[in-house]
Amino acid sequence: MAYFFKKKFKKAEAHFLESLEINENNDARNNLASLYMLENKINKSEKLYRLILNDITYAEQYRVLYNLSLIEKKRGNIKKMEKYLLNSIKENSNYCPSYYEMSKLYLKKKNNKKRLKYLANSLVGHCYKNPKIHFELAQLYFKMSDIKASYFKFNDVVKKFPNSKYALWSTRKKKRIKTMYPNEVL
Repeated sequence: MAYFFKKKFKKAEAHFLESLEINENNDARNNLASLYMLENKINKSEKLYRLILNDITYAEQYRVLYNLSLIEKKRGNIKKMEKYLLNSIKENSNYCPSYYEMSKLYLKKKNNKKRLKYLANSLVGHCYKNPKIHFELAQLYFKMSDIKASYFKFNDVVKKFPNSKYALWSTRKKKRIKTMYPNEVL
């Protein structure tokens, strides 16, 4: 994985292939599929992910389903993308990237109610530490005219991520809300 993270993809590919020759395992296959996806070798990546899906004992199926959704997103197959994301969530209800992708899907569909559901659920696991998601949730509350929830979520961003650009933006949004809706945030 060291070569992979250093973006030395040729060496990483050689090591992943060698690992698969020694011991065919889905972790190596998954790493190779991810590498192919980064290199935009979508068909090769998809083939490996589908092989992994055939192994029902593989514990990381939810990630494979998530990655297949990203392939379908690249292809513009939104229905298939959504299907993979929903299956990923079904496999692991704590895998926040799947929820976040679903929220982005409903942003494009202009369905704020469903977007709210998935965006709020994306604040589990390691995504909880992502200030962008908290900020987007605050903005969505505002867009849906839930001024109080919006104000308090912007405040939450400032408290949790004080050194981020989202804290700065949230401070500005809070001031704007106080000016526009003084009775809502007392």
